[in-house]
Amino acid sequence: MEARIAAAIARIDLRRAEGEVPPSHQVMDVDGPLEITGPEHGMRDGMTLCGIPNEQVSVMRNLWFPGGAYACERCRAALG
Repeated sequence: MEARIAAAIARIDLRRAEGEVPPSHQVMDVDGPLEITGPEHGMRDGMTLCGIPNEQVSVMRNLWFPGGAYACERCRAALG
């Protein structure tokens, strides 16, 4: 699990260096702060509410708030 997190952080750093990732915010994890680099998605049935397969997103289990500042607009719209 730690190796997956380290690999994800390395990919994020590379994408940020290439200008592909917008500024982010941080959340706390049991091992310290983790950086969130994109919108937060709601999940259901192995994919995000907006249709991104689970394998293509970094999943961190937490409560998702559709009205939150970082909530994905398409996921929010999928709730109707």
